[in-house]
Amino acid sequence: MPKPSFCLPLFVAVVLFWLPSVPFAAESEIWLISTRNAPHVATSATSDAAIQYWKLENNSWQSSGRDDFIASQSPDVPVIFLFHGNWTNHGDVVQMGRHAARSLKNVRSVEKVRLVLWSWPSDRVLAGIRPDVRLKATWADFQAFYVARLLAELPEETRVTLVGFSFGARISLGAVELLADGNIAGRTLAGNGHNSLSQIDLLLCAPAVDQCWVAANGRYRNAMNLADRLWILYNTEDHGLKFYPLIDSIGGPQALGFTGPPIRSIAEENRAKIQAFDMRNVVGSRHAFASYLDSRAFYRCIDDAMAQFPEYAQFP
Repeated sequence: MPKPSFCLPLFVAVVLFWLPSVPFAAESEIWLISTRNAPHVATSATSDAAIQYWKLENNSWQSSGRDDFIASQSPDVPVIFLFHGNWTNHGDVVQMGRHAARSLKNVRSVEKVRLVLWSWPSDRVLAGIRPDVRLKATWADFQAFYVARLLAELPEETRVTLVGFSFGARISLGAVELLADGNIAGRTLAGNGHNSLSQIDLLLCAPAVDQCWVAANGRYRNAMNLADRLWILYNTEDHGLKFYPLIDSIGGPQALGFTGPPIRSIAEENRAKIQAFDMRNVVGSRHAFASYLDSRAFYRCIDDAMAQFPEYAQFP
């Protein structure tokens, strides 16, 4: 099977031409950022130059760039980033935007929002399930660097909400960890970024990360300190995450998205930031982003994240 970057510009052009445009409020805007043609792991030539940007204008995707994305960001407009999970092609990401946009129509706490769809190389490339999943875990970790570097360039006082599904949670949590001067896989931003954002919220849907990584001494301990609020939509009947302990070896750690947060292991000062909900009665055993995007729980969390003085959502 070809690598994700094979003929990507042509593939992307076809996808963007043929897929229906995403309905969205006139006062808001939607962007699509793709790293599928950028290096998947760190190399000596790693840069952000290969990352592609599009903006939806007049119901048509228009090619843009990093400078335009940053320059057009107003500190008064909150930003929502969506990070999909594994085995998701670029066309699926565009369709995912339709689900998200429909849910965001229920958000009443702000008049304008910027929605950013992040398309990363998650197509299946290896025949074996375990090797492919382990490879994508590595790629997802590196995506955090691309995201963190971009977030560090946004105007001060910008409010950001990072929504991550499955392996997308590794990206969102990893990016915040890096902004908090932490490290991912032994690498840091090395002075290339800093946090000047006024608010960072995290919404994790069925997060495919080790349960213990959000603990006081876990991999994302700095992210937990920096984040203002954290919503975790987990599912104790998730058929996909049930096999998460098999990724590295038999008897490995459970997924945060399967068990929910280990509250007693989380730093006491961070416990009040967390709202966790078991979605088993809402999405059943499915491990699918669309099931979450279409749920009342999703837009209630987003509504809270967008509000300046939120009241935590109570559901399901």
